[in-house]
Amino acid sequence: MFFCNGRVLNYMPDQGTRVAGQHLPSWIRQIARQVRQTAVETRLNWLADPNLADVYHETGPFQLLQNRSIPTVITIYDLSLITHKHCHPPDRVHHFERHFFDRLRHTDHVITISDFVRDEIIKILQVPADKVTAIPLAASSNFYRRSATEIDDYLQRKQIPNNYVLFVGTHEPRKNLVGLAKAMNQVSSDIALVCAGWSGWLNKEFKEAITKLELKDRIMLLGHVSDEELARLYGGARALVYPSLYEGFGLPILEAMACGCPVICSDRSSMPEVAGNAAIQISPNDPVAIADAISRVVDDDTLRQRLIKAGYLRCKDFNWKSTAERTVEVFAEVCH
Repeated sequence: MFFCNGRVLNYMPDQGTRVAGQHLPSWIRQIARQVRQTAVETRLNWLADPNLADVYHETGPFQLLQNRSIPTVITIYDLSLITHKHCHPPDRVHHFERHFFDRLRHTDHVITISDFVRDEIIKILQVPADKVTAIPLAASSNFYRRSATEIDDYLQRKQIPNNYVLFVGTHEPRKNLVGLAKAMNQVSSDIALVCAGWSGWLNKEFKEAITKLELKDRIMLLGHVSDEELARLYGGARALVYPSLYEGFGLPILEAMACGCPVICSDRSSMPEVAGNAAIQISPNDPVAIADAISRVVDDDTLRQRLIKAGYLRCKDFNWKSTAERTVEVFAEVCH
C-alpha cells in the first residue's frame, strides 16, 4: 500500500515535483513545512501496524515512521542537500538537517540510484557498505521514438522552432542553466534552446542571464510538460543538453536516448555512469566546451546518427523490471 499526503492508497500516487510557495518568506515556508510534516507523520504513525506491514519503504528526504518494530528501508536519491547546500533554499536545508541524520541511524537499509551516490553515502554518511544498495532507474515506457508527423504537429502547435536543442529539468542552480545560457551565447548558429520543466527555485540568475546576453528570442521556457509532450520534444530536438553540476542519476539522459535524441551531458557525478559511451561528455564549468559540443552535434549528421544508435543500445542496459526485482530483494533481506 502507498501512504501519500496523509492518505493510504492501493495504487501508485502521482509523483508531482512542482515546488510551491517559493515566493513566500523563508521563515513562513519553514513553519509550513514543519506543520505539514507533523500532520503527515502523526497520521502515518497512527495507521502503522506491524501486523499489516512487513516493511516500511520511505522515498522522501527522511523516514517519518517511528515504529521500530517494522523494518525500514529508505531511498536516498542524492546528497545534494549536504554537498550542494547553496543550490537549495536555506529553509529546506535547515529542515533536512534537523531530521535526516538522527533518523538515518534507525534505518535498516539504504537504497540509492547510482554507484556514485552509493559511494558518497558510504564515505560521507558513514553507512556500512553492506547496508547500501545501488539500484539504477530506467526510462518509462512512455519514452520511445514518435513519428515525424506526430513530432512536427506538436512543434507547430506549440510554435517551437524546428532547429533547437533541449534542456529538461527543474530550473534551479544545480542544473547549471546560467552556464547553458552562456554556452548558447557562444554557439555560432542561431539554434534555439527549449527548456522543459518546473520553474523551481533560486533561478533569478538564469532569467537575468537570458536578458543580459540578449537571448530572449533564442531561449523558450515551456514550463512543465506531460510525458507525451516530452517524448515529442526529445524526438524533435537536435540534442538534449544536460550540463548539470551534480546528479544522483540523470533520468533525462535515458529518456532522450529512448526517443532517438543525441545527448550532451556533464562528465561528473553519476552522469558518465548513466550515459556510458553513448553521449558527448563535457565539463559543466566550461561554456565554450558546451557550445562546441552543441555545434558538433548540430552540424555533423554522422555524429548525430552514431549517438542515436549508441543511445538506443545504452537504454537496453536499464529496465524497470530489474529495478523492481532488486528492490523486492532488499525488502526480503531486511525482513529476515
